[in-house]
Amino acid sequence: MPTVVAKPAGPRKERVVGFVKGEVTGVSRPANIAESWALYDFEMHARTCAACRNPYDVHRSGRQLCDEGHRLAQQVAHFLYMKRDGEAYSIEEEAHQVVRVEIQPSYEEARGLLRAIERGIRHRRQFISMDRSYHIAPRLPLRPKHHQKPVQPVVKLEQTPPLPPRPKQQPEYDWPQSPRQAVINVAKRGSLYEADMAEQRRNHAKYNVEVREPSHRDIREHRHSGYYHR
Repeated sequence: MPTVVAKPAGPRKERVVGFVKGEVTGVSRPANIAESWALYDFEMHARTCAACRNPYDVHRSGRQLCDEGHRLAQQVAHFLYMKRDGEAYSIEEEAHQVVRVEIQPSYEEARGLLRAIERGIRHRRQFISMDRSYHIAPRLPLRPKHHQKPVQPVVKLEQTPPLPPRPKQQPEYDWPQSPRQAVINVAKRGSLYEADMAEQRRNHAKYNVEVREPSHRDIREHRHSGYYHR
């Protein structure tokens, strides 16, 4: 019967678990409050706006977002961008490292917006303008230049300040140079005056005025007296 000879086993090699040696070039985190609100606002708008629905197709077809959608897209582009790997990243780095931002899987419109922005950068076709007061509109053909009339300078007339209100003056009276005679209203006189005037009229009617000439005798006497000279 054969004999089983057991050979001693060699020393076991221990497994070492560790990380790959090298420098960490990026970190990942969920979207913060500002980023979440920017993504949410554009997502809710694009779902109900015909001009902004599916922003990636909007960019490929050469169309533009509406004014409200363009404003909300500016807010998203202010915080996030996308690389060719299809991941969203934060504009600001943390400790000199690229930060990958996790976006909710249901935000398809927001992801399409970031893809459209990334495609516009690669093809040098700007999709979102970062100037908040600038709106991208389709280019129009150049118009022929016309001779413009010289612009005349505008002369501004200086307005004089308003005058203060005039002081209140006492009323002026135009006094007559010569005294006027008082006008007596006869209607306002008493009954005694009327009776006196009636008496004078009656007495005047009684008087008889006679014109008498000197007699011949009187004339002769005056001649002899020497006082009368002809």
